[in-house]
Amino acid sequence: MALREKAQNWLDWYKAGRIDEENQLPIEDWAAIISEYLHDADNELLKEIDALKKRVEEHELQVKILQSRIIRLEGQNEALRFCVRCNGVSGAEIES
Repeated sequence: MALREKAQNWLDWYKAGRIDEENQLPIEDWAAIISEYLHDADNELLKEIDALKKRVEEHELQVKILQSRIIRLEGQNEALRFCVRCNGVSGAEIES
């Protein structure tokens, strides 16, 4: 019988109130169950961490894109201000 099945049977017996010397699990089985549980939990945490890292990278890329767009728009804004200030006039007639 697999370790998970033993643990599930013990849990079923415990819930039914039928735990006695016959249905006890040895300490080695408990240690293996806990170790397996912790290993599974570690794997789940690693998956979550990887997913979070991927989201951070995506957000960092979006920030870079937005920073570039801000710089471009600020340049366009300056150009439009200059056009308004010039009012179609060029050369020495332009006031700073």
